[in-house]
Amino acid sequence: MQSRMREKEALSNLEDEARRGNLEGIETEARKAAMAQETFLDRARRRAEEAKDPSKKKRILDAITDLERLLPETVRAARRLAQNPSYVTRRTAHKPPHTHRTRLMCNG
Repeated sequence: MQSRMREKEALSNLEDEARRGNLEGIETEARKAAMAQETFLDRARRRAEEAKDPSKKKRILDAITDLERLLPETVRAARRLAQNPSYVTRRTAHKPPHTHRTRLMCNG
C-alpha cells in the first residue's frame, strides 16, 4: 500500500507543480510517480499470476495496462497545463477537472 500512497502523493504534487508552471517540478514528480507505480504494478502482476480464475487474471492485467497508459497521459497533460497557465485559471474558476485517473486513484 505504501507505493500506492507514494504514487497518489506524487500525482497530487504533479498537479500542484503544473498549476505553478514549474516544468522541472513536473519532471521530478513524474519520476517519483513512475517509480511508485512500478512497485505497485509489480505486485499486481504477481497477483495476476497467482490468480486461479482466468477472468480475475484478465481484469487485473487490463487494469495494469490502463494504469501504464494513464501515467504518461497525465504527465503530458501536466506539461500542457504548465505551459498554458491561463487555462488553469479559467478551468478552476468554474470547476476543477475530474479525470479518469483521479477516479481510479480515489476508488482504488
